[in-house]
Amino acid sequence: MNHIQEHTGEVQIYTDGSKSSSGVGYASVLPGVTKSGPLPETASIFTAEMVAIVTALRAISSHPQQSFVIFCDSLSVLQSIESYESNNPLVQHIQQWLFFISARRKELSFCWVPGHIGVAGNERADGAAKDASRLEAPQRALPHSDYMASYYTTFLQHWQDTWEKKENNKLRIIKKDVRPWHNPNLPSRRQEIALARLRMGHTRLTHGYLMESGAPPYCMSCIVPMTVEHFLVECPDYSDERKLCFGKIMTTSSPLTISRVLGENDIFDHSLIMQFLNLTGLLSKI
Repeated sequence: MNHIQEHTGEVQIYTDGSKSSSGVGYASVLPGVTKSGPLPETASIFTAEMVAIVTALRAISSHPQQSFVIFCDSLSVLQSIESYESNNPLVQHIQQWLFFISARRKELSFCWVPGHIGVAGNERADGAAKDASRLEAPQRALPHSDYMASYYTTFLQHWQDTWEKKENNKLRIIKKDVRPWHNPNLPSRRQEIALARLRMGHTRLTHGYLMESGAPPYCMSCIVPMTVEHFLVECPDYSDERKLCFGKIMTTSSPLTISRVLGENDIFDHSLIMQFLNLTGLLSKI
């Protein structure tokens, strides 16, 4: 607050940007006038803060006074303006404006002020930016980085839609979405490989024949093709080991399934899977 009082002899301008579910807006508050407007919803808060400063610089260029200070609550924006290595077009645009204003022999300084501490000018700028964010935004060019979040969301949704249409895919059975797995932090590389192969449905036991140009393996007890799902949750030969390891999650209402054992859910426990593989002697065949 004391630092603000040091600039009483200058024209004080407060800038701010706002981004919320209602939209994006910017505002520059000068003595007696507030300039604000909406931005496309893909605009970042960083861009909103930058546009607010550009708006202030435009006002300064035609203002009759010669000495100004711009108060901004975004430290990252102020630091970016100081860097001449930035490839952000708005940063470069601001730097061009600063050169133009300096050439007109106007004095300008920037001052960082923490947001939401009761500074009247900053509160007015914040309110004006929020009000502007609720307005319909015109089409406007934005830095390419502002589109990345939107692109990512669109691509991720397209990937998810494609994934959901997959049929006869072993991983699709246990993994319903395309988000990355969380790291299970297994104690050894061998166990990590085993878990990955189980989830993919490709193990030496079930698919080793492909390397040997042999015939697909069958469970001799059940006379069905040997699959990860079969030996993990179906084959009666391993029922005792299965009850010992997974008994707590085996109920009449919630039978044991491959997705419950291997999927990322509340009951997933890699130690039980490894215990089952060790008891059945299957770990070395994965």
